[in-house]
Amino acid sequence: MNILPVSRERALEDRSYTERFQAHLTDKHPSIELSPAGLALVGDNLDFIRKTYGDPEQPTYLQYHNDNHSYGVTTRTLWLLDTWQKAFDTQFDSHTFELAAIASSTHDIVKGALRNTKQLDIATGTDTISLHDDDSKSDEQLSAEYAIRSMHARGNYTSNDRRRVAMAIVATEVTFDGVSVSLKRIREAANDPVAASLVIADTNDIFARSSSVPSAIGEIVSDLSLEALRGRDSTVEHIIDTAGNLLRYQSQFLHDRQNDYDMISRHLIEEYGVSRRYEALKKTFDTSVDAALTFAGTLETNIDNVVSEFRNELLRSKDMSLAQQNKVRHALVRALDNLRKSTI
Repeated sequence: MNILPVSRERALEDRSYTERFQAHLTDKHPSIELSPAGLALVGDNLDFIRKTYGDPEQPTYLQYHNDNHSYGVTTRTLWLLDTWQKAFDTQFDSHTFELAAIASSTHDIVKGALRNTKQLDIATGTDTISLHDDDSKSDEQLSAEYAIRSMHARGNYTSNDRRRVAMAIVATEVTFDGVSVSLKRIREAANDPVAASLVIADTNDIFARSSSVPSAIGEIVSDLSLEALRGRDSTVEHIIDTAGNLLRYQSQFLHDRQNDYDMISRHLIEEYGVSRRYEALKKTFDTSVDAALTFAGTLETNIDNVVSEFRNELLRSKDMSLAQQNKVRHALVRALDNLRKSTI
């Protein structure tokens, strides 16, 4: 059961993201009015991400963290804000939606693939902003710095606006300790609807990918694993190990994300009061997580069989063209779907 909407607008490649995003707002959120500067900034961010991470011919191409992901997170972030305000019978102003759109469109603008080129001049629209590639800073921290500078360059945002956007972006940073994936700043993010909506939209991609939990897990895990192909030291075995680890920790990942949503829910209820409509929304989310956890539990006992099919397709690869990457991706999705069918 999907609880987050899926963006199906990627096929409109001949349109700029400014045009596509404006069309999305007109269709889905007609009451939201972004400023011309905000709309241009969001569109420029997404166009830069498409050019840098969305082109398979570029050395910076990313299988997962491309413009499809960033645009999906942006539209889901606005959907969550809109859903929450309806559930609690409150009203977020258009400026809150604008800050959320800027944060979500910027949250992955700096990735390792770009940092490996040692070129962090990000040109969007008429602005070119250079960042210092500090190895001590995460991608999220550098993305937040870019957001602050780009908002300042547009001249339409207060220091508090820039702080909220930066905090929302940094809140998406995760740490992996070999057992679970945790969000370091989830408690801080829960206090601000801009950050809270972005964190949920970014980390619950499994519920927006497909009507089938196994297919969604297969798509996400294969995409993240294939991104390792762009690493300088990656090997087939490293990619296979990455996939196996991601599959192995799905149960813990889902538990952690459910806990995150529970924390944000408590803050929303404290701020806006108890709402039956929100309780129904939360129940739908919990039901979706429970269904995913059931499959994840089955997956943990069948990791070797699932990974072997992924391994075989990867070892058959003569190159890593987009067509071949899709074959590898489908191999893992197929293995997970077969596992689901065998346990029904």
